[in-house]
Amino acid sequence: MGAIAKYTTPAFLSNTPYLKTLIETLETHRSANAKCTVCNKNKAVAEHAHCCSTICAREAFAIACQLESALRALESVSRALHADIQRIIHWQGEVAEYAMNVMLAIVANCSHTATQKATRQLLVMLAMTNRKLPSSVLLEGNNIDTSDSRSEGGFGDIYKTTYGGMTVAAKRLVPRFERNDTSEDELEGTRWQQKHEALIWKTLKHKRLLSLSGIIKTDQDYFVISPWHCDGDSRKFLRTMVRDHERYRWGNFYQLFVYRWLLQVVEGLQYLHKQGVIYGDLHSRNVLVVNTRPNDHDHFGFDIVLSDFTFSVIQEADSLQQGERRGGLIRAPEQIHRSSESDSDRPTEKSDVFNFAALCFELYTTEPIYPAMKEHNYQSERDEAISDLKPLDREVTVNLKGNDIPVVIPDELWEIIERCWTVPEDRPTLNWIEAKLKGMQGSISSVQ
Repeated sequence: MGAIAKYTTPAFLSNTPYLKTLIETLETHRSANAKCTVCNKNKAVAEHAHCCSTICAREAFAIACQLESALRALESVSRALHADIQRIIHWQGEVAEYAMNVMLAIVANCSHTATQKATRQLLVMLAMTNRKLPSSVLLEGNNIDTSDSRSEGGFGDIYKTTYGGMTVAAKRLVPRFERNDTSEDELEGTRWQQKHEALIWKTLKHKRLLSLSGIIKTDQDYFVISPWHCDGDSRKFLRTMVRDHERYRWGNFYQLFVYRWLLQVVEGLQYLHKQGVIYGDLHSRNVLVVNTRPNDHDHFGFDIVLSDFTFSVIQEADSLQQGERRGGLIRAPEQIHRSSESDSDRPTEKSDVFNFAALCFELYTTEPIYPAMKEHNYQSERDEAISDLKPLDREVTVNLKGNDIPVVIPDELWEIIERCWTVPEDRPTLNWIEAKLKGMQGSISSVQ
């Protein structure tokens, strides 16, 4: 495997006790003589990975507790131990296989954010150098029914199918922007990049995020498996609601409904940013509707989850560690126009906030922010629409069943949109947005 010659060491990997404890713990637990507490097989042999689809919960919890104690005890950050980091990320073969599964289990079982962030970073680096995923990410089976196609595009085709007796979404990983002259090495590099994105997704766990079940490898393709949510994307759901229920059309009830969803989006983004992960592709088609109270007859039984982490990045990693990322459907102006080649066009916390402005507009009006934002348009057309921070229209006309209905975005929501739809240094924090939305909810509730 090719070595990573240079990389930027994230601050949270600069903790000497953490690295030493991680190395000592992994090397102890991966000993060829060590037995799995569940299957009683040697953990250094390949059969163990197939026997235990995930590392034993008890064992992973014990490791996580050791690492958590080491990291909690720190009062200052010491100098990075590059040799120790290199030692971990260049493990290969069965050693690397076991280490990756343990790291993935640590992230899942540990409640300490700093430990999760550090372990996720090392896991991604180790996976990149090995060009291999942890076996616990791979699901059993080698066949996917692709007869029910629900979405096609350059970033993956989505199918509704079944797995393990459950209805699921299967996203086929396809090379992006494939050209006739694309070499097999380039295609393989792209496929690996997408598997790497799925690995980041697998390490994330929150009620406002769509969970990832795992990946299935067929003879020709890889499929990412996640729960199926039949209520679809958020903008289309709201469009149907105002079309079919006149009493919901842009009154107090509708405002409370949209503000509640926007707060749930903020909650998901806050979790991601605390975990050191940038979402990178926030728009209404990636905000899915979940019916959490199917027996209730009011629409407040519907919540949302963020889905599709195709463009998500680890905040403090550089491109050598996880490849280039250029943002998704809606790119912030600073990602489109770089002042120099050294400037990064990778998504950031600030670009997530910029995208939040577009989401506010889309959800409240049920319209795309520009005609160029329709999904069949090219990225260059979407970039051109955004590049000069073209103002959004506060007043729009929505056609419902042949009738044109004027819609005006409320003052306080418009303030959020304007503050987010600007240059990076002037964009608000997620905490400010959260407080603003809660105040808006309270103002409406007090007059109901």
